[in-house]
Amino acid sequence: MQRLTSVKPIELFLALGLATTTIACSPSGTPGNDPAAETNTTEQVDSAEGGEGGEGGEAEVKATPTPESSEGGEGGEGGESGSHSGSVQSDEDYLVSLGLMKGHLVAAKELLANKDYAAVEQHVGHPGEEIYGSVEDHLATLGVEPFQNSFVELLDLIKTTPEDPAVAEKFDAAVAKVDGAIAAIPAEKLESPEFVLPAIVGILKVAAKEYQASIIDGKFVEPIEYQDSRGFVIYANELFGMVSDKLDADTRSSIEASLKQLLTIWPTITPPATPVADPSEVLSLVSAIELKL
Repeated sequence: MQRLTSVKPIELFLALGLATTTIACSPSGTPGNDPAAETNTTEQVDSAEGGEGGEGGEAEVKATPTPESSEGGEGGEGGESGSHSGSVQSDEDYLVSLGLMKGHLVAAKELLANKDYAAVEQHVGHPGEEIYGSVEDHLATLGVEPFQNSFVELLDLIKTTPEDPAVAEKFDAAVAKVDGAIAAIPAEKLESPEFVLPAIVGILKVAAKEYQASIIDGKFVEPIEYQDSRGFVIYANELFGMVSDKLDADTRSSIEASLKQLLTIWPTITPPATPVADPSEVLSLVSAIELKL
């Protein structure tokens, strides 16, 4: 399959390396909190986003791997199964990637209820084709059985007989596989705000980029990207619930307020006639959460 040069925000995030993003938003004083590295990452993102183009105004970047861009997955719209040039290197990166899978499934479930099967295909296809390759090696490290076929089987069924009752069974099985992969992370990490909060910020940063890519000239032009970002924000809220009771009252209240405001920006799975908020407002709310780390 020919490699495309129009890279979706989620793919750009993976291609630039989950580790650098997680480090940049990790709590102050943790190992690897290098200002120079953060600056370098910012420069990479700025250069990759240097112009509109491609689908939904997405940045045109060449998919040629570099030492900085070899982490994570690559692929054009819809992804290319097995085309990932690298894999996540830590449990933190692994949680971000699986969180993005969960966000896609959140969107797919709503769209299944609406019988929007063409959109469901996109959201079921992306985890297996765009993201799975970035976690495949880490699954083995944590002793998790491979589960890409769960997405392949579900996608095939949705494409051929989307109203078959077996779709719900296959869907639940795919969700359970991702949940099981997340549960393989040591419990002491999943219960730690220092581990989970940077992953939440990583997921929200992808959501912000997807939301931005869904809008041109104040109008939604890419509903799939809007739906992606909605699913990511919803799952980020779920993750926050895992550790919120371990935060001090001020930090918990501040993050809860930002997350609650973010949720209002995606009122339904179908994009509203006009955006509820400008992409800059989404970025501002994500930054407010990051500053609390």
